[in-house]
Formats: sequence, structure tokens, C-alpha cells
Amino acid sequence: MKRQLEIMFHNPNEEEEMATYLSVFLADILVTKALEEPKKFWELITLLVNGGEIEDSSLL
Repeated sequence: MKRQLEIMFHNPNEEEEMATYLSVFLADILVTKALEEPKKFWELITLLVNGGEIEDSSLL
């Protein structure tokens, strides 16, 4: 199921607002992945914590 995340900010060129936008966007992706596919989410987190590279794009 595809979801759309809408975030509004005043000035997309401002670094702080863009950082906030990207943080919210990434958090939403991670929470969605954790809820939809907990096993793949755990594999992704374990891989990243151990300094591995993501070779299986389905983890994203």
C-alpha cells in the first residue's frame, strides 16, 4: 500500500527546514517499514548498525 506524506514548510531553501523535512520523511519511511515488514526492518537495522552495505534493494 502506497502512502503519501505531505509536509509543508515556508522556505525549502532554508537548511534547517530542509533538514526537518528530510528527518520527518525518513522517520515515516522507517516506521512504515517496521509496521509492514518487521523482519525486513530488523534485517535493515542490523545491517546498518554492523556497517554493512545494502545489497538487497527490497529492504528499502
